[in-house]
Amino acid sequence: MAGGAGRVALARGNSILLCQGSGNGFDVSSVGFHSQAQLHCEESPWTGLDPDDAAPEDREAADYQLQLLQQRGFLFRTETCNALLSGLVSARKHDQALRLFKEVLAGLFAPNAHTYNVLIRGFCKGGQMHQAVSVFSDMKSSGLLPNASTMNTLLLGLCEIGQMSSALKLFREMQAGPFLPTSASHNILLRGFFMAGRVRDALAHLQDMRKSSSSVATGTYNLVLKGLCWENKSANRLEQAMEFFKEMKASGVEPDLESYHILLSALSDSGRMAEAHALFSAMTCSPDIMTYNVLMDGYCKIGQTYEAQSLMKEILKAGYEPNVFTYSIIINCYCKLDKVEEAWEVFMKMIESNCVPNAVTFNTLIAGFCKAGMLEDAIKLFAEMEKIGCKATIVTYNTLIDSLCKKRGGVYTAVDLFNKLEGAGLTPTIVTYNSLIQGFCDARRLSEAMQYFDEMEGKCAPNVITYSILIDGLCKVRRMKEAAKTLEDMKAHGYTPTVVTYGGLINGFCKCGELKSALLFFEKMKLAGCAPNTVIFNTLIDGLCKAERANDGLRLLCHMHAEGCKPDVITYNCLISGLCSANRVEDAQRLFDGMACAPNVTTFNFLIRGLCAQKKVEEARNILDRMTAPDMTTFNTIILAFCKAGAMHDAREVMKDMLKHGFYPNTYTTYALAHGIQSSKGK
Repeated sequence: MAGGAGRVALARGNSILLCQGSGNGFDVSSVGFHSQAQLHCEESPWTGLDPDDAAPEDREAADYQLQLLQQRGFLFRTETCNALLSGLVSARKHDQALRLFKEVLAGLFAPNAHTYNVLIRGFCKGGQMHQAVSVFSDMKSSGLLPNASTMNTLLLGLCEIGQMSSALKLFREMQAGPFLPTSASHNILLRGFFMAGRVRDALAHLQDMRKSSSSVATGTYNLVLKGLCWENKSANRLEQAMEFFKEMKASGVEPDLESYHILLSALSDSGRMAEAHALFSAMTCSPDIMTYNVLMDGYCKIGQTYEAQSLMKEILKAGYEPNVFTYSIIINCYCKLDKVEEAWEVFMKMIESNCVPNAVTFNTLIAGFCKAGMLEDAIKLFAEMEKIGCKATIVTYNTLIDSLCKKRGGVYTAVDLFNKLEGAGLTPTIVTYNSLIQGFCDARRLSEAMQYFDEMEGKCAPNVITYSILIDGLCKVRRMKEAAKTLEDMKAHGYTPTVVTYGGLINGFCKCGELKSALLFFEKMKLAGCAPNTVIFNTLIDGLCKAERANDGLRLLCHMHAEGCKPDVITYNCLISGLCSANRVEDAQRLFDGMACAPNVTTFNFLIRGLCAQKKVEEARNILDRMTAPDMTTFNTIILAFCKAGAMHDAREVMKDMLKHGFYPNTYTTYALAHGIQSSKGK
């Protein structure tokens, strides 16, 4: 091909590059390609000119064609190559883009600053800063000057990964020229300081900006406000943010809507609604619907629904149109307060006002229905969600699956829903699997639970909760060896058992009467640095007392005090019951009198039963008189004791007292009285 026209097509996969002869050289354009190159790379795996993607014979053919193009002076259009590289970078194929640039397109087009910027941006976004810096060095070596975009991209990448010393070094290079830092450069560095927790450095840099410039944009002040409020929450710098806001206004910088939103959000999240409302009232610019949403969300978080409703009325009065976020906030508020009927009314108003609910709205209401035990309504709402074209999320499915698993006999319906996930284009999460495994464990279907546990491999790694659920499930069906082995497997996979994990095992061994093993795991737990809680102590004390080892139970109570773990009413109930069962009623009474917490009706009943068993019925009656809320068991125990002693008058008096408390004789009461009458006749 010489001089005028000639055409050579180089085809690979779906890409066709057309090389056209033009004058002394050639210009490579693309038929419908230049405008679509980036889109093509973003939407599908690119199998174009990357040698690594091809079979050996294809690579040889491609290499030959490319060499031929180079020898004949063909040139690719820079814009086309940039679009192609940009497409690969957008598809997160940074390494592939670099190989294409260095190994395939080298010598076939004239790269410009934008070419390098595309590659640098890709590596920075992917966190591959060493590659980004390497491309930056190549750019300078090629004789091309980096521009402000190049420098800011690198600066942002370094700040994002916390390399602040390198970021500062680059910033100083920028100050030396030829490209001086822009306002964007300063803002990137400021945010980097906040992300790294270097608040003093951020504020010092702002002071430098003030000195070197007559005016600093409100956006920069907002960035500092945001940094003080959010980037370093652990330091509790909200007070400092409020002071900074005052200084900002005093220095003549007028806060904008974003300034107010940052502070209102921070105050609302901290539950400081009085201050938030005062700031809202003092706003120097007009609020928008987002302003009201922030305040409403804050009131809802602390359960002040009246104030949230008042704001809703204010929104309507001011002529603002509530949006999907406004309605969702109110619905969420009612659901959290278990006022699902009110939440439903708000949802219906939302529909009537032609505001289309989104997935968050539906998920919130579905969760509210599930929490209220209205599972059928939740499932109906799920169906409505699909009808209006609102795509359910994995949160929607997880909420329903979890609720179905908690319902008696609902686990298989949950499995049906689980099987629809793939068709809905969703991937099950750890929450999904944990709900199913818990459901099957609760239903004592351990084989199915193990099946889903095994299915997780390669899809979603189990976590501590998964193992704890499985261990507890195995313990409930008394498969203690498997439970102990699962604990070892858990540790072998790098997971640290929690108090819940050990609690399941200890409870299982106690229920099986294997107290030696229960106490062994109790010791192992402490050696592993996992502090036992009240539930663990109660489980062991209950097991020991039921095994007629009340003294060991009392020693554990002393151990609880020594460990700083507070006993609760269940602790004392277990011990008082154990002592009474061992005919140690006086010890039980002493323990009762020294309780570190208020007794409940069960505590009184255990002590009354113990006294009655020793025929100390008058003492039991005295305890009844001390009670504020006796139950049917209390009265029946004392009535039976009086009847057995032949004291029918006393039994009748207790029954009168029982009637005064709103209890009526039941079968047990009738049996006690009949026993007493029969005993009296015998006498």
